[in-house]
Parts: sequence; structure tokens; C-alpha cells
Amino acid sequence: MRIGDPTALPGLLDQIGGPIEKFIADGAYDGTPTRDLLATRFGEIVEVIIPPPKTAVASPQSVLVPPVRDRHIAEVHRLQQAQSR
Repeated sequence: MRIGDPTALPGLLDQIGGPIEKFIADGAYDGTPTRDLLATRFGEIVEVIIPPPKTAVASPQSVLVPPVRDRHIAEVHRLQQAQSR
């Protein structure tokens, strides 16, 4: 049986014996469930760095108070536009 990256994450985090300050992963971990799990396990202090996929879209609340993921999406789109010029 194959287990996808986000499904395996709780078991992987169980192997960490202390607090973490930064979580860096590939786009397979992009999404609210991963961010919520990290906040629950390690608190809001953990810095989550997960590049969103090229097809990612910002959430509806991004206009008012963009969450970190939406800021990352905006930056990816900005870089894509700069490269296409």
C-alpha cells in the first residue's frame, strides 16, 4: 500500500523528539491540513515553507488579510510573469 506525503506526515512528526522552528517541504505538502497539523503540534511559532504548485489559486480572504500561503502564491505568480518577459 502506498501512502501519500500528507497522509504520512503525522507519523513522520511523531519521530521528532522536540520543538521545531522551521518546516520545509515540497509542494506535495501544500494545503491547509498540513499547516493546521504543524500549528497544532508545534504552535504558531513554526515557520512553514512549502512552495505552492504552479496551478495554485489564492483563497477568497487573500484580498483582506492574505495568509502566508496566499503570499507565496502571489510571489510564485510574480516570478512566473517576470520569467515570461
